[in-house]
Amino acid sequence: HDEIIEIGPGDGVLTKSIINKVNKMILVEKDHDLINNLKSSFGEYENTSILNIDILKYNLGGLSKPMRIVGNLPYNISTEIIFKMCNCTKIIDMHFMLQKEVVDRIVAKSNSKIYGRLSIMAQAYFNVKKLFDISENVFSPKPKVKSSFIRLSAKKYPFYNKSQENIFYNIVKSAFEGRRKMIKSSLKSYLNESDFSNINLKPDLRAENLTVNDYILISDYVQ
Repeated sequence: HDEIIEIGPGDGVLTKSIINKVNKMILVEKDHDLINNLKSSFGEYENTSILNIDILKYNLGGLSKPMRIVGNLPYNISTEIIFKMCNCTKIIDMHFMLQKEVVDRIVAKSNSKIYGRLSIMAQAYFNVKKLFDISENVFSPKPKVKSSFIRLSAKKYPFYNKSQENIFYNIVKSAFEGRRKMIKSSLKSYLNESDFSNINLKPDLRAENLTVNDYILISDYVQ
């Protein structure tokens, strides 16, 4: 009974292994040169829509039902795609192949050098799990980067309202723009010395020392 969006189906290698097992598929392909082949292969399936559009311009807010999302994402815009998905409330889960470095950043925990804005944004909205690494030797031609497969399962919406969500975005951005600064400096537009005591956070911590829940807590307090 699943309804699935596939991002960047290309020539349909992944699509053809899924299409007969699901209720509906939406294929979102930016490359105009690939659309005719997709229509030739899958155009006769009543359960399939083929859209020639950039996923970053696709209106996910127009979805009427919860969807599952899959794809071997274009590595150069994978971070932008993840950020976009954070704004969609109709996602059940997502399974993506990404550059290993990006997956490691998504699943990174606080107090890690690779923990950053992407880690926090993804983990605020999704339970994230790296499922396995993929050797560059299984691709032809062989790429210069390693890949990994990740699952992101939607959490309950973590904010009380849209205002708090917007504050959360801005606080995380401010904190990591001044990554090496103490948060009493990077977040001085939001918190003063007494505020840190009120929310039980040390002002001499740095951006990577705060957990996802700490950032949500701050956004709730500031609101």
